[in-house]
Amino acid sequence: RVQRCTPAEGRACTTVAGDWSGPSGVAVEKAANGSVIAYVVSDYGNHRVQRCNPTDGGACTTVAGGNGEGSAANQLSYPGGVALEQA
Repeated sequence: RVQRCTPAEGRACTTVAGDWSGPSGVAVEKAANGSVIAYVVSDYGNHRVQRCNPTDGGACTTVAGGNGEGSAANQLSYPGGVALEQA
């Protein structure tokens, strides 16, 4: 699961997304004003990368892989990390 913890709330943590088998990398997509738009998570055990909306109850959409392990265009094999290019 992905949790957001804020010092302003006494370090209270809230789960913002999560249903993975070995998440191995997380990137945070931010708006120009610095607010969080989405979390992008590489899901090692499920061979996929998901983009999760923290304001929509943590709803996640598979953006890469998700069709079992393999080397086809719609497959990944144990993704180990994720990175985003900022515009």
